[in-house]
Amino acid sequence: MTTDYLKSLAVAAAQLESAEFFRDQAASELQSTVLEAINSGGSITAVAEAAALSPQTVFALCDQADGDPSGLLVI
Repeated sequence: MTTDYLKSLAVAAAQLESAEFFRDQAASELQSTVLEAINSGGSITAVAEAAALSPQTVFALCDQADGDPSGLLVI
């Protein structure tokens, strides 16, 4: 394996790590925004539709945040 291949591999690995970092940030921002919408009185259905998510995914995001989906409005 030449040095060029090793450099290319290192660059690709760094790009992947960077993409994963930004994906994690985006996922955290989505979860935060979903929680804000729910806490502001949004229904699970409305939030799911607005975010192009399933209602189950919205429940999961809420569960991950506080472990207590009680009080969530389901329509």
